[in-house]
Amino acid sequence: MSAALAKKHLDPEVNPMPPTENNDLAIQVAELRSDVRHVQSDITDIKGRFEEVNKRFDTIDKRFDAVDKRFERVDQKIDDLKDSLAATRMEIKESIASTKMWALGLYIALAGTLLYVIAHSAKWI
Repeated sequence: MSAALAKKHLDPEVNPMPPTENNDLAIQVAELRSDVRHVQSDITDIKGRFEEVNKRFDTIDKRFDAVDKRFERVDQKIDDLKDSLAATRMEIKESIASTKMWALGLYIALAGTLLYVIAHSAKWI
């Protein structure tokens, strides 16, 4: 009964080869080796190309770093210009405020002078 329940392995290496396949193992191993060598040479070529691409990316990265430094300098110059423009704006505001006070004083003096002339012409003084 236990022999009837025993499972058979379906492993393809355990089963015999069909009669149409070549049983010469040495030839198959040689073919596999040549295929592996071919794949290894292709991988070596790919690695070399990746190294070239990495070098190109490194040079591009260095160029971008140089551009970033230039932009930082331009940003610094713009910030300096903003600060100087803000200072100039404050000076202009102070100058305009001072000019307004002078103008108000001159208007009062003009009005006083005009009233004096009118009073003198009307012989009030």
